[in-house]
Amino acid sequence: MNRDEVFLHHVLDEIIFLENQTQSLKFEDLLSDPVLQRAVLRSLEIIGKPLIQLIDISTPRPS
Repeated sequence: MNRDEVFLHHVLDEIIFLENQTQSLKFEDLLSDPVLQRAVLRSLEIIGKPLIQLIDISTPRPS
């Protein structure tokens, strides 16, 4: 598995986890629970970091 595939696999794992953990929640549940807010935010950070690295790797730099 190359580096890009590892990044994408990690992103997919976290998306599936987040979806499974939040599918029964209402938006109001998120708004009223600061611990849940932090947990969801952390999952979004976990999803975002590899995507930023992937974009950074694949974006050509000006000469």
